[in-house]
Amino acid sequence: MKKLLMALGASFLLLAGCGNNETDTESAPSIRIEDLDQAKAKSAIVEGALDMNFPGRDYQEADIINIEVCESLHIDHKSDGFTGKFITFWETSDGEQRNHFLINDNYEVEKIANYDKIPDRCVNID
Repeated sequence: MKKLLMALGASFLLLAGCGNNETDTESAPSIRIEDLDQAKAKSAIVEGALDMNFPGRDYQEADIINIEVCESLHIDHKSDGFTGKFITFWETSDGEQRNHFLINDNYEVEKIANYDKIPDRCVNID
């Protein structure tokens, strides 16, 4: 019985050591702000902005202006550093709409809260 318990305990410890490490390459960004393809970023941001519901408004691509893209940090995990999510700020040419959302390092829009921009890691796109 002791040998069985020892074998089970050793197996448990072995399996516990094989767990998934969440800080692996999943959080390593593939691009930084200086590598950002501004044309791809602008296209994703404009598309994301135009997909939003603005009752009574028919905005076009040219109406999305003053685009700023910044590397960002999750407010609860700032020590993790930049993880490939860029916070984007934009407005409409009539000044009626101002908004923000994230794009990831694959230029996909993500509507996730709780990210702050890194002020000295930004570019303006227009």
